[in-house]
Amino acid sequence: MGEIRHQYDVLSRFALRRRALVTLAFGLGLAYQPLWITLVFFALDVIFDFATLRLLRDLNPSETPGRYLWALVVNMGLSTSFTAFPALSWLVDAPLAKAYALALVLIALIHHSTLRNVHRPLSSSASLGTSVVALGVNTWAWARVGDWETLAVTTLSLGAAIYYALLTIEAMHRLQADLRHEREVAAHANKAKTRFVAQLSHELRTPLNAIIGLSEAERMTAPDAEAKARMAVLVQSARDLGDLLEDILDLSAIEAEALAIRPQTIDLHGQIRCAVQLFGRQFEDHGMQLDLDLAPDLPEKAWADGKRLRQCLSNMLSNAVKYGQSGQVRMEAGLAGNHLWIKVSDHGPGVPEALRERIFEPFVRGQELAPGTGLGLSISRMLARRMGGDLVLLPARTESGSDPQGEGAQFLLTLPYIQPPAEAPTVPHLRFDGLRVLVVDDIATNRLVAATYLRLLGAEALQAPDGQAARQMVREARPDVILMDLLMPGLSGAETRDLLAKDLGADLPPVIAVSAEAAPRGGFDGHLVKPLTLEKLREALTPCVAALQ
Repeated sequence: MGEIRHQYDVLSRFALRRRALVTLAFGLGLAYQPLWITLVFFALDVIFDFATLRLLRDLNPSETPGRYLWALVVNMGLSTSFTAFPALSWLVDAPLAKAYALALVLIALIHHSTLRNVHRPLSSSASLGTSVVALGVNTWAWARVGDWETLAVTTLSLGAAIYYALLTIEAMHRLQADLRHEREVAAHANKAKTRFVAQLSHELRTPLNAIIGLSEAERMTAPDAEAKARMAVLVQSARDLGDLLEDILDLSAIEAEALAIRPQTIDLHGQIRCAVQLFGRQFEDHGMQLDLDLAPDLPEKAWADGKRLRQCLSNMLSNAVKYGQSGQVRMEAGLAGNHLWIKVSDHGPGVPEALRERIFEPFVRGQELAPGTGLGLSISRMLARRMGGDLVLLPARTESGSDPQGEGAQFLLTLPYIQPPAEAPTVPHLRFDGLRVLVVDDIATNRLVAATYLRLLGAEALQAPDGQAARQMVREARPDVILMDLLMPGLSGAETRDLLAKDLGADLPPVIAVSAEAAPRGGFDGHLVKPLTLEKLREALTPCVAALQ
């Protein structure tokens, strides 16, 4: 069925151009045939061609074998009628008539071995029609005058041409079959890769959920500001990893290099300081000093994609660690007109002139023995340009008469500055004292994270490891809200929710779906995407609490 569908697509794609060339061919035939004969054969060609396409459309030979047989018969009628017209011209006693006839027959054979060769029976039936007409007319033309020697030579020549056309048909068909097979293998491999990445991403969410949740809890209860700052960096890094997992799931965007840019109001100073703090220990371990200088005109808030900005800054600082070697590395940031600029300068060996642009290509490194894959600068430039800016290597710094190489490297990131929209009035963080929430998840780590968050919000957390236990817990404890994991062995989250609806009817409490991927079908009162965060959980619970009041 797929082969016939492909054949139909090929013929449909070239239908108008074929019709134009056929019209030209029949128009040239007016030099050797009367108008009425030309019109009759032209009309037959149009009818057969149209009927063939109609029969091939959505054709499934196993379901409609009769229609399939008719498609082959009509297709052979098309080639027969097309070949019959030049065959009549072959009989005309004119110097160019035979050349005209021979050219059309060869064009027909080429057409059968190419455009109609996706489905070999279609090509074979068409070639059969052309061959029968060509051999029949040639035999009749020479036999009627008794020229048996010419008949033998021309028949042998036609037979050789037909045989060669059949060999071409077979070779082309095998080539197309091999290409289809390779495409199918590649498609299966791509699906397997997609399944693997999706499964790996799903499995990674469990430990990531624990890292984010428990780190957030530790940050909120940390005894001093320094501990809170360390935990904040850990939480932010884990959240960035979670965002990258979201991109991995969107394989079509990644393969098309169409990474999503999601601007929002960000703390610009905080984003830059977070990136610097994240690399502080690495610079200390290398005996290097990392300084930060934020210009007075640098706005505190901006409308940008904070995750992508941090990704660019991290790659720039990572590059400075690898190539700066020693001494001071300086990050500066400011505002120039309507553009933000961030510059990272080091005192390493610099970038050779031949590599000043090549280092922005994938897998190209500044030095052969340097660590890494050579992707950081390439990715950062691509992200910067997608955000409307750029990442460039500034001209080498020179001292009077000194060699520019060895004076370090300066990378400049520029982004358009967009003032963030006016923020809505802040709503005080709600607490959920006395709220009883049942967490249903087959993974104990996920239940622990959700329970920790709920306790931080003042709610009481109940736990159930599967759907059956959840039904029992609901009957006994009567929770106010249920957090339901969708992917569980045995009863899934959706099935558990349906059973609870039958058990309790109108008394069913709000049920919020929790999943790692797509939103659930209808019936749930909310949807949380893993990994959980305190903000996501608070936002999901708020309307449920309002409905209970």
